[in-house]
Amino acid sequence: MARYHLAGCRGLAVVLAAVVGSRSLLGCFAVTVSGSLEATFQNGIVACDTTTELALQASIASALTEITGTSYSSGDVSSVAVNICSRRLDQTDSEEEALRRLAAIGATVSYDVAVATASFALEAMSALASSPAAFAAEVGARMGAASIALFNIVVGPLSSSESLAF
Repeated sequence: MARYHLAGCRGLAVVLAAVVGSRSLLGCFAVTVSGSLEATFQNGIVACDTTTELALQASIASALTEITGTSYSSGDVSSVAVNICSRRLDQTDSEEEALRRLAAIGATVSYDVAVATASFALEAMSALASSPAAFAAEVGARMGAASIALFNIVVGPLSSSESLAF
């Protein structure tokens, strides 16, 4: 019998028995919560690159950990979208467009986080509703530590399209 730990199972140790010839494996189920925040990216920050996306994932995970007391990792943040990044990044900018893109700019950051169960989803939603300033402060601090300055951070509520009833 082989043992596997499935990443992304919100800290639950999931052990599977691997049976020769078996094609079905049990896993953990996740509930997705969605949120958004509005922030201004400081002059010179490119909001639409991989470094910024990775920093946002880590910052959101850290902020959720801070307000819930449950450990979240950047891998739990399943998607991050910055509303000003909708055009293709491989398009060539004129010099004027490139300078405009590097000016301070307000943006909405939308994100999805996978949590283990409906109770974890409700915990995260409740914690963010009661501590949006702490969430915003942690996002700002973590982004600053990554040399990506955000200011005027306003956090929206978390929601889920899935049933959270027990």
